[in-house]
Amino acid sequence: MSSSRAKIKVLSPANSSYNFEQGLLEGIRKGLDEPVSPFGSPLSSLTSSAVSSRSASPTAPVSTSTTPSAAPEQYPAPKEEVTLTRKQKLKIRNKEKSKRRREKDRLASTEHSVKPNRAAKHLKNTGKVSATFEGETFPISKKGWISRRSKGSRSSVSLADVVGPNSKYNLELRKWNGRTTMVIVDRKRRIIAVCLGKPENDETWEDTHRRAAEVLESARDRLYFQDKDLNHRRGGFPALAVGISHGGGQKYPKVLDQDKRNEEVFEEILENKAFQRISGFTSGAFAEWAPRLYEYENKCLSDIIEHDETIRRENRHPRPEEKELRRNWPRTPWAATTFNFGPKTVCRRHLDFNNLAFGWCGITALGNYDPTKGGHLILWQLGLVIEFPPGTTILIPSAAIEHSNVRIRGNERRYSVTQYSSGGIFRYVHNGFKTVDSRMGELDSDELADHLDELSRQLEFGLSLYSDVAELEKARGVSFKE
Repeated sequence: MSSSRAKIKVLSPANSSYNFEQGLLEGIRKGLDEPVSPFGSPLSSLTSSAVSSRSASPTAPVSTSTTPSAAPEQYPAPKEEVTLTRKQKLKIRNKEKSKRRREKDRLASTEHSVKPNRAAKHLKNTGKVSATFEGETFPISKKGWISRRSKGSRSSVSLADVVGPNSKYNLELRKWNGRTTMVIVDRKRRIIAVCLGKPENDETWEDTHRRAAEVLESARDRLYFQDKDLNHRRGGFPALAVGISHGGGQKYPKVLDQDKRNEEVFEEILENKAFQRISGFTSGAFAEWAPRLYEYENKCLSDIIEHDETIRRENRHPRPEEKELRRNWPRTPWAATTFNFGPKTVCRRHLDFNNLAFGWCGITALGNYDPTKGGHLILWQLGLVIEFPPGTTILIPSAAIEHSNVRIRGNERRYSVTQYSSGGIFRYVHNGFKTVDSRMGELDSDELADHLDELSRQLEFGLSLYSDVAELEKARGVSFKE
């Protein structure tokens, strides 16, 4: 049998004298001698021309360009090391230590400290609205701490209902751009409400309040509401409260009950940076405009939380399985917060009579609506209708002055956040962390008479915590505009 062989064409090298093995070894040796860049590749000399000629041998291409090689990259010379003296090193260490201590104290603090220079700057361009209302007419109850109940209203109103020639109420419209602060004073020039201007020179604030509105809009579909949360005396919109409350027959202050399915959503809301900023701004403004009232409310909240911690530590809490008392945000002076989830948060005329009778609450408006057409805050006893732009906050004594909103238009959305404290918390602290019945049962006839006399003068005490115009003008060296 004969076998057939395939014909193989043998290619001869173009340069028959070229030693392939020797060329390979030289190439490897050259690569090892090349400098290596910080990015892991050889720093080879590159020419400005891409034209090259092929050698007859399989050696690397050689450039035929006459352009000189690019100069190696020049790195800055290392800075000359500065030798510090022992005294200088100690000074730097102490400075860093002080900075860390101040930051630690700031984070641990539960109160705002007002800096006079900053406060004076905030107060400098403030406008003033004078009302004929007198603080002495606050409807405080005979037992103190909370206000007398009011019927309120079952319907909302339009702007034309409350202002203008055809209005049956004939209230005064106050335009407010939401950028500068405007205070409202009573007949005795006592500051009873403050329309807070937005944080000065803060270009991020618009984004902050828009994100807050988006969070509430998104949360509404994830939350579980009962019928009482959807239609209540303040309006026909979904609303839920978080925080600490005391009243309605409670034996001691507790964390407000929540549907367990809502707890995770509320944790997300409370931890959201937008709401933390809103809380911080509102609390700081409260401390600036009514420092004594702020201190009173903040201290009471601190006392109630500290008492809860103490009785738990000493195993004296009646139900230790209940949630521990805590602030919604680190330095808020308010015990509770109500989130109004819209999409059309328009309050009816009402009085928050269970709040501290002379206390302030902070109302922050959010959403997308024209504040010249709707969403105004109506302060009924003051006879004022105030434009209330999205992203702004107004401080009012919500248990003393009936308030509501003007209806917004059909395609608009409005939400709000209200921070406040129930009067029952202050009564509980004042009674030595006891209920009214327990406290009264300990008093003899003379002590009871003194206690009732003190309650009769409680409004006088509450109003003494308010600031007046002359006091702040003198303290801050400013003059408010009429």
